[in-house]
Amino acid sequence: MLFAAMDAPRFPLMRLPVACSQNVLCILRLTQLFEISLASKKSKDLVRSLKIKTSEFSLHLYGSYLSIQLRFCSRNEESNLKSYLIYYISYSHEMDERTFLNHLKFIFNTEKITVYFGWNFELFDFKSILEGRQDVESINFLNLNEGEGQRILNIFKPSKIYMYIVTKPRDLMIQNVDDLRANEMNISLEDLLIMNIKNLETRCSMVPAQVLNRFLKLWTRGSNLQLERLELDFQVDGGFTNEEIFNRIKTTQKTTVRYFKLVSGTRKITGGLDISRFDGTMATILLRRLGGFINWIDFEFEILVWHDHCIAKETDR
Repeated sequence: MLFAAMDAPRFPLMRLPVACSQNVLCILRLTQLFEISLASKKSKDLVRSLKIKTSEFSLHLYGSYLSIQLRFCSRNEESNLKSYLIYYISYSHEMDERTFLNHLKFIFNTEKITVYFGWNFELFDFKSILEGRQDVESINFLNLNEGEGQRILNIFKPSKIYMYIVTKPRDLMIQNVDDLRANEMNISLEDLLIMNIKNLETRCSMVPAQVLNRFLKLWTRGSNLQLERLELDFQVDGGFTNEEIFNRIKTTQKTTVRYFKLVSGTRKITGGLDISRFDGTMATILLRRLGGFINWIDFEFEILVWHDHCIAKETDR
């Protein structure tokens, strides 16, 4: 500990003017700042006043094991090139896990957290830490059955979900989620039509051209009103043509450069085919052939919906 030597000379840190105390604290390591913040409410507020902010604040649950990871940008640089990592398991002798989590969030000026659910996470009593929290921005699942997923989503409502495999996506698709990404998902036309998700990105099994055509036709008539972006990566036996996907759908070839606003930033969009919804909202369809093996062709299907809040400028990048 920082003050382990009881006979060491005492330094009147808390008696100094605030600006002087802050100058002293600025030379200390992050672990030392944490230890000082435990001394009193005044020292806790003083550490917070340094306005050190995490670039990433995440909880990792593996079996009965909990770790909290904080990532910081260097305080001497404006870039993210240099980072510090701090790992804490549990300070049970000082406070319970929930209080500990809130303490770290407070002193390091953190608004949102990310939770990673690993193997056998159900062995950990995460409900006592996470229930009722409004600050969980995203959750990541390494391995999950649908029952556990629904139980977690009943405890708190993240805006972003990242999953490895989703075999029964129906209950997940009806959640009001801003961003859902999966490495693999068994998805049907019915799943696509009922989803409330704004941004969905996943690899899935073969999607017939007729399914994509039907989905686009229904979108032009008013389905999936809040959809902003959909990306499906899949394989097709022998491939398909634009005519199969856009059969009886009016399209316009775009050659101009446009900018689309995503959660992760602004993206430059070149080309694509535009279609129009009944209310005048435009969407751009991008089809990319990624390669393949023998007769199996890898395709990427993407739709970008140009809501007013999704339209960006080059200067927004």
